[in-house]
Amino acid sequence: MAVFYLAILALMVWGVRFSKDGFHEDYIGKSQCNSIKGVFILVVFLRHIILYILESGYDIPNCMDVLFSKADKSIGQLLVVMFLFYSGFGIMESIKMKGTKYIDSMPKRRILTTLINFDIAVIIFIALNLIMGKPLDIINSVLSLTGWTSVGNSNWYIFVILLCYLLSYVSFKLIRNHNAAITIMTVLTILSVMVIAELKESWWYNTMLCYPVGMAYSLYKDKVERVWKSHYLPCLSLAAVVFLVFYNYRPFKIYFLDYNLAAICFGLCVVLLTAKISIKNKCLDWLGRNLFPLYIYQRLPMIALSGYLGNSFIAFHPYTYVILCFIITIAITMAYRFWRISL
Repeated sequence: MAVFYLAILALMVWGVRFSKDGFHEDYIGKSQCNSIKGVFILVVFLRHIILYILESGYDIPNCMDVLFSKADKSIGQLLVVMFLFYSGFGIMESIKMKGTKYIDSMPKRRILTTLINFDIAVIIFIALNLIMGKPLDIINSVLSLTGWTSVGNSNWYIFVILLCYLLSYVSFKLIRNHNAAITIMTVLTILSVMVIAELKESWWYNTMLCYPVGMAYSLYKDKVERVWKSHYLPCLSLAAVVFLVFYNYRPFKIYFLDYNLAAICFGLCVVLLTAKISIKNKCLDWLGRNLFPLYIYQRLPMIALSGYLGNSFIAFHPYTYVILCFIITIAITMAYRFWRISL
């Protein structure tokens, strides 16, 4: 599988630009953010598909594959950090530009639109399960429409981002002052994390705080930039050291807090690095712009082809399986606009 990670690395290098003396002013612009998200969604794809390959009986054969497998495991939930950070940043940018009008539109344009399009995907997964002869659990299927459970689809991230949208709406609807609203938003997110931590696995909550931090970065962007532009290396080093300490040693011994702090510092490291190293090209930008269908539908061909091709084929031809699943995922993403609902 190492060849696919190397392909992602090559895609990152294509079009990379370095700034030796100054900084890229568009380091957190749409194109740059989309390209970074494009990189991570490709790694998410590999993270998901390797599970189906291992279930087929495939044995990781060489040291390079083992090395990349260990690197992937060590990354953990950091793969979704920038999705949450950039989402929070984008929401706050829209609130700053459009004000009350945008806040009032969030239940319809952000929450309901995302939920409806997610539910369409869930129904497709349910139909696939029925076609493949898998038993249908009514309660699980109903709950899957909220993202709380799964019918084979990826679900936890959608539940979390919908919750973050809802908390954003409530906070900014109740309090017009942006500083106070973000404070309330952060407190509500922490409380949500504590509740979810009692009910779900760690990956549901251990990166959630990156969303309000993204909002705060947008609100205080000018002030924050003045600090790190004047002290770039110390700021980058501090973020990296704090990340390593909280990610590896968990000094507070409170899992959700330690991991969230590590995730936040990881996100800040990415932001600071992209101020000097611009990673963007048309392919990555397209992937980032189409993050939702890529994330939601990528398991569809993985499940379908696993049933159709069988474990023996996948175990002996894992590369063919990966390529076929990727091509079908891209095709679904390109066709997604035909059934996407916009409110």
